[in-house]
This record gives sequence, C-alpha cells and structure tokens, in this order.
Amino acid sequence: MTTELVTAIDEAFEMAPSFAQVEALELLVRQAEQRNDASAAAYGARLLYYAAFKMMLGDRMVAAYTSLRATHERHASTLPAETALHVASLGANLLHVLDKIPEISWERMNALYSDIEKLHVANGLSRYGLCSARVSSYFQAGYTERARAGYEELLAMPADKDACEPCSVGRHVWFLLELERVDEAIELAAPLTDGRLACDNYPAGIWSMLAIPLARRGDWKLARAYHARLHRSALARPTWVGNAAAAATFAAIDRAHIKAKNVLAQALPHAMQDTMKGTRFEFFTAVTVWLDAVAREQSSVKLALPKELPLEHASSRYEIAPLRAWFANAAHEIASQFDRRNGNTHWTDELGSASDVLELEPPPR
Repeated sequence: MTTELVTAIDEAFEMAPSFAQVEALELLVRQAEQRNDASAAAYGARLLYYAAFKMMLGDRMVAAYTSLRATHERHASTLPAETALHVASLGANLLHVLDKIPEISWERMNALYSDIEKLHVANGLSRYGLCSARVSSYFQAGYTERARAGYEELLAMPADKDACEPCSVGRHVWFLLELERVDEAIELAAPLTDGRLACDNYPAGIWSMLAIPLARRGDWKLARAYHARLHRSALARPTWVGNAAAAATFAAIDRAHIKAKNVLAQALPHAMQDTMKGTRFEFFTAVTVWLDAVAREQSSVKLALPKELPLEHASSRYEIAPLRAWFANAAHEIASQFDRRNGNTHWTDELGSASDVLELEPPPR
C-alpha cells in the first residue's frame, strides 16, 4: 500500500462522522483505484463502508461494497487473505439495508444475495445472517408468507456464534412483532431491556420497537418508561432517524406534542439528507402522525424547518394542513417507489393507516 494514501485514509476515517468524512474517503478510494493500488483501494473501501454505515447512507454503502468486491475480484491473488472475509462480512451487513433502497431491484438484490452467499460458503462462514437478512427483506416488502417460511428456516439453523448477540436478539424481536407474536417478542427482548445485553444499536433500538406495542396492550406505564429512554437516545443521536420517528410517533399518541416536536426538529435535517429512503419514509410518516395529533387542538404550529424544504417561513409558524400535505406527499412518493419495485401496495397501505394509532386512549400522566 502507498504509505501516503494509507495515512490519508486513516486521517479521514478519524474525522467525526459526517458527509464530509464520507466524501473525503470516496475521493481517496478513487485515487487508490487510479493508481492501481489494490491494497489501499480495498482498505479505503472498507473504511468508507463503515463511515457510510454510521451515517446510514445506503447508496454510499452499496457503492463502497461494490468497489471493495470489484477490487477483490480483480486482485484476489495479491491482496491479504483476510480481504475475502472482509468482503463477506460487509456483504452480510449490506443485505440488511438493501430493502430500504427502492432503486435496487429485486433482480439485483437476488444477485447480491447469491454472490455474498457464494463468498460465505467459500470461506466456511455461517449463512445465518444472510437468511436473517432475507427474512427482513420479505417483511419490508410485505411478503408475509415468504417471511414466515423464511423465519421458520432461520429458527432451524444453528446461530452464528460470531454475530453481535444484541443485534441478533433485536432482529428476532422485530420478526416476532411483524408476525404479531407480541408476548413472545417482549419475553425475548428481556436481556436487552434489563441490561444483560448491549451494543451500539441496543438497547436503544429495542425501546423504539416495543413502546407502541406495549401501549396497544394497555401497558402504558412500561410503554412510557421505554419511550423516555427512547426519547433520550433519539435526542442524543439525531442521526438515528428511525429512532427519532418512533419516539415522535409515541409522543404523538401520548399527546406529548412538545416532546414530539423537539425530537422531530432535531432529526429533520438528517432525515432530509438521509439517502436510506426507507428510513426517510418512516420519519416523514411520523411527522404526518404528529401533525394529525396536533391538528385536533390547533390549526397552526411553530416549527424550525431546514432550508431543503420549500416551506420555509420567516415566522417559522405554519398552517398544519399544507405542512402535513408536503410530508404526506413526500412519504407517498417514496412508498410508491417501493411498491413499484415490490409489485404490491404494502408501503402506501402502511402510510394510509399510520395515524390509526392516534385512536389509542392514553391514561393521564
């Protein structure tokens, strides 16, 4: 590896997570490729993937993985042996985000699955994470029966001992919630909710999954306790746009409109830049739910909007109807992209019923 390139890549990776960091690494990877420095290109692409993952930039993750995979394919004989493991590992991680990028067709998704599976088999790695990602993609697409069958297959497989245990448990909790097996999901989540298991993603991720199901069951005390933790994590890391959406939605249900507004306002600039369209959809839908809740009490709302929105107003006060229409239309546009890819109306149906949760009746706080 060229020493100056490696040093520059390391320095870029040490930057705070940001779009600037991702762009700096992209430039360095291109330079390595132009110099035909396979080792530096592979190293840079791997760190670029991690940087894009921290920012949840789906298209950049795909590009980084594609670059790493191509470099390995062309230079496998000269690259370190562990490069194949890096490619397989990042590929397995990538599979879990493909279902939130509607521009990637099922044909391409299936090709990536097949290629990454081939890498895993060749390197003697577990297929458990790949099967888990496939189940997730079926749920996200609304293919419930395929997801159910895939989940049964997953349960029959030996678990991947090298996988992150909190993430694995969290994923199974989500699967059970999608299958409406709420009691089982809550029981399975216990090691995350009581602090026995933790990682960068959990338990913060578990609060976002369980708060609303608990409220639906009438367990408002526990639901509010989980939401309090979720709200704090969403404010602490506004780049977790999905968590912010869940926090705002529960606050809207619980009539805690200021809490909802605070977390939405802080995460909104990130949602506007986030290229993971599935996550952006979740956030825009949460905004519409909150606005529907507020509209029951008032006709306008004060909110600081980022410059990317064409609704910027000098007083920062907006009539709710046109503001809601903008977010609803933006969410519908994304949902339509997913539905065209998936060949159904699953995403637009989700959007159409999103505000039904406001019919829950929270007890006095």
